[in-house]
Amino acid sequence: MINKRFIRSKKSNLMSSILDKFKDCDDFLCQKIVSKITGVEIYKMYINQMVDKEIIDNGILKPLSFELDNIDSSVKLLEYLISGKIYHLDILLEIDINKIVTSILEGNFILICEEQGYIFDVKKYNIRSIEKPESEVSSKGAKESFIESSAINVSLIRRRIQTEKLKVVDKSIGTETKTRVSIMYIEGIAKKEIVDIVKEKIDKINIPTIVSSADFEEHIISRKYSIFPELIATERTDKVAANLIEGKVAVTVDGISTVYIMPAVFAMFMQAPEEYSVNYFVSSFIRVMRYFCIFVATIFPALYIAITTFHQEMLPTTLAESIIASKQDVPLPAFLEIIIMLLAFEVLLEAGARMPKTAGQTVSIVGALIVGDAAVNAKFVSPAVVVIVAATAICGFVIPNQDLSNAVRIGRMGLVLIASVAGLYGLSLATIITVYYMCTMESFSVPYLKPFTSNDGKNITADTVIRGHLNKKKGKMVRW
Repeated sequence: MINKRFIRSKKSNLMSSILDKFKDCDDFLCQKIVSKITGVEIYKMYINQMVDKEIIDNGILKPLSFELDNIDSSVKLLEYLISGKIYHLDILLEIDINKIVTSILEGNFILICEEQGYIFDVKKYNIRSIEKPESEVSSKGAKESFIESSAINVSLIRRRIQTEKLKVVDKSIGTETKTRVSIMYIEGIAKKEIVDIVKEKIDKINIPTIVSSADFEEHIISRKYSIFPELIATERTDKVAANLIEGKVAVTVDGISTVYIMPAVFAMFMQAPEEYSVNYFVSSFIRVMRYFCIFVATIFPALYIAITTFHQEMLPTTLAESIIASKQDVPLPAFLEIIIMLLAFEVLLEAGARMPKTAGQTVSIVGALIVGDAAVNAKFVSPAVVVIVAATAICGFVIPNQDLSNAVRIGRMGLVLIASVAGLYGLSLATIITVYYMCTMESFSVPYLKPFTSNDGKNITADTVIRGHLNKKKGKMVRW
């Protein structure tokens, strides 16, 4: 590699500007190629470890060396490049300094000759291989998940949906990171107004960096402080393909191993891709059970506090006597018992998630058994409270979407506090307000509780609480 200061002395405005941009960047490599006969100077430059050097050597530089003595200007170089003698198809002529610098940062190989840049797409990133989904386990469905490369994620969808109607629109967000974002939709199926809303929201994102999923999610949702998710993040390719065919819009973000599906209504968060790989009746039963479980996971602890504290007359005599007997010698009220056990469960859950996989499972199981048994034996909490919290926790794990599960965990704590103060009246009022709030929500102009809040009453039983049968001429039923 030659000295960059030597290149700067050659009075080339384009070269000087590029070298100034990459000052003190030791991974930026630049070298001069000079024809001994014509004297023309060609500069090659790229970022180390971001290009495929084998393609550069064999497909670009080697053929170029054979004709170098016949090139005396940028015009001749351009004629040579477009004649097909360079063994590389993706070549772009560019004279704008900013676009050339951006191309270098994206991992392209650049040739500079007489204030003109020739961009070769030879990107090569060190990426992990396609593996099984971890957060969305599959037994009969597809066992391939997305990775951190947006281009590869788009290709995985292209392989499943082989139609020219599948449109891909690339955008760049992040003033510093220049993160690639790809918007995918099927023309003629996806509603144009929804596609336009998604594009408009992405265009309005004006932040320096996109390095985590929250950087993207919190800038595209409508309600910034809502606990309910407005889009679905998935790592399963079959789930994205199915939703695209139904008319949804999918967005991939470079550096994030999940793909976002939008708009997302509440019914979608209660569905799992595996349901479409098993028997219709089995999956429908599981889905009905899941709706019951989310009700238990949200209401059960607060309902226990409200009844045992304010409305004991609602309990059958035998059950009331059993609860009273279990609370003998327990110094804490039911409210504090529930709060302490719920917080202990959350701590164990977080500890298990932060530790290594094998040790994390041990901590969660052993910790729950030992702490629960010790708390009961020490008369710190009653056995009934342990049963209530355990049933709530198990029902919470049935929810297939982690974002909705997190919303249920937060909402559960809020309802517990309200029930401890106002009993069933406060719990009923809080539940009504929550449902009303969800009715007012929209996900990219689509009502959040649709089709439950649909005025025409259509599609309520198509694919919501009961799984829609797939033996239809038009395929899977559309939910919105």
